[in-house]
Amino acid sequence: MTSHNSHDQSTDFRPPLSYNAFMLLLVMVFIGIFGVFMLMFSVTYIKDLQTLTSIPDILWDFTCGRPNAYGSTLPLLMTISIVCFLATGVLFIIRRRLINRPTK
Repeated sequence: MTSHNSHDQSTDFRPPLSYNAFMLLLVMVFIGIFGVFMLMFSVTYIKDLQTLTSIPDILWDFTCGRPNAYGSTLPLLMTISIVCFLATGVLFIIRRRLINRPTK
């Protein structure tokens, strides 16, 4: 009885992802999708063009702690989505460095 090796090294042209890199990918996807949903929910709160044009002022007032006429729901949702997108970008950079790290 001969044993068959199902893993042929001649066809393996790239190193497999480590467990940490795979988990970072899953976290990136989850945070990215969460950010997209928060952005979609915040778009539902935009009722007119004037609100859309004043979003930077609304976010700045929210960041500085000043109350505005639109309430805190819209800026909170927008801030959460921006933080999610930034976190996804940072995790992407960390994952890239983890994958491209030289192996010993």
